[in-house]
Amino acid sequence: MKLEMPNSWNDYNNHFLTTMENPWYKFLVKLQNFITVETMKFYEKKGIITMHLPVTTGSISSPMGRGSDSLPVRINLEGIDTYLADSMQFLLEYGCRLNSKGVYYVMPSFRGEKADERHLCQFYHSEAEIPGKLENVMNLVDEYIKYLSSELIKQFGKELEEKIGDISHIKKIANFNGAFTKITFDDAEKILKKLYPDAIDEYIEYNDGWRNITRKGELELLKYFDGLVWVTNYDALAVPFYQAVDSNGKTRNADLLMGIGETVGCGERHKDYNQLIDALKYHEVDSKEYSWYIEMKKRYPMQTSGFGMGVERFLMWVLKCDDIRNLQLLLRFNGIDTTPKFDIDYINHQGTVPLETDRLKLRRITMDDVYAMFNNWANDDDVTRYLTWKSHGNIEVTKGVVKSWVDSYNRNDFYQWVIEDKENGYLIGTISVVNKNDAEKEFEVGICLSKKYWGQKIALEATNCVMKFLKSIGYKKMVVTTKVGNEKSIRTLNKRDYEYQGITKDGCTNLDGTKDDIHVYKKVL
Repeated sequence: MKLEMPNSWNDYNNHFLTTMENPWYKFLVKLQNFITVETMKFYEKKGIITMHLPVTTGSISSPMGRGSDSLPVRINLEGIDTYLADSMQFLLEYGCRLNSKGVYYVMPSFRGEKADERHLCQFYHSEAEIPGKLENVMNLVDEYIKYLSSELIKQFGKELEEKIGDISHIKKIANFNGAFTKITFDDAEKILKKLYPDAIDEYIEYNDGWRNITRKGELELLKYFDGLVWVTNYDALAVPFYQAVDSNGKTRNADLLMGIGETVGCGERHKDYNQLIDALKYHEVDSKEYSWYIEMKKRYPMQTSGFGMGVERFLMWVLKCDDIRNLQLLLRFNGIDTTPKFDIDYINHQGTVPLETDRLKLRRITMDDVYAMFNNWANDDDVTRYLTWKSHGNIEVTKGVVKSWVDSYNRNDFYQWVIEDKENGYLIGTISVVNKNDAEKEFEVGICLSKKYWGQKIALEATNCVMKFLKSIGYKKMVVTTKVGNEKSIRTLNKRDYEYQGITKDGCTNLDGTKDDIHVYKKVL
């Protein structure tokens, strides 16, 4: 079955329900797992190890270049101003001093700009830093992208074809020989000027002292180079201060364009303290937040290069998706509360709490009430004629029943009251919830009353009291049943505002295992 983009990201309240039902998201979570697992396998073979890093940082890496379209996310944590990490590049450079072959991580990054078709406020970043120059890290990226593409074909080739159709774009990279095509920024500008001499401003952004390629320009270059190309050596002011610069004043950086545009960004770092200080001054960056970084370069000079790949952008390329917001299992948009909110509609069970009416007290039964129960109603055949249990032949039966009720009072969904006459303290019966369906918010009450109190509307008074309580904790319907043949109860129920549901064959199971037909009534509370 071919997948369709759900575009459920604009329904904040129901998106998480869609993810549990829609095949798109069920496949997406498999691909996310694939990225994590295969990234680990890829680096493990090279001796490049992962680092466990914090999500906060005092030293942001963007926007440091004037060509950056990202903003930092500032927070205050226990009175300290800090940032949610936009990248862990600085700490990965630190990690290279700990592991000679380099370090990597896959973890969330946070950006302050608004989300759109190309950008997420929170996305997953696959970043690595290795000893070496720009060419070394570009070769690493080429290997990484080829490896992921090859493993995608091996593990999901057939499924991908079923879900998205043509997967020649993945096969092409999986079988790609040699290095990916590289052009300089100046080359990119020449190509775009040749293609659009009268509209170059739509493809190249010109600013005072630096240039940048627009989104439209990236897409044109992708068409020109059949879907994949490195663009290297941007103007120095267009990129952050930490990118090294060659003798011609061009930055030692590169962006890999694929899918919707830039998917991987990489660069060579300044090797030592003096180069870094010159870059900070040139970019007019306050060095205070980077003092530790400067000190590290001073004490432990080292040539490293690194890259960052937006995982969601890579998966956009895989799935041929044109809106990155469809790559979120859980929505996170800056300035918007995306936490799903629903009216909480559940049964707030409280157990057998004391209740009162004008004439009655309803309370928990105790073992001290055994004799009163036995003598006042439990041993009376007339009382139990239409109940599910027979009258108690001796007091030991009553003791056993009462004990089982007392033992059940530790459950907050157990409802069993003894009815007491407020005027004289006489125990006159019991009322209980004999059946309940919390999903449907309905319950059934059973009542047993001393024959001396019949005809005084005691059962109605006690039932209304229990009904009012159960409504207050969330129940919405009451079910009343009576055995076929109990004409007195049937006449009474027909006078009340109950809706007759009909007869249920064998609807009542007695304690001795026999079954009886019952009349069923319902009342909406």
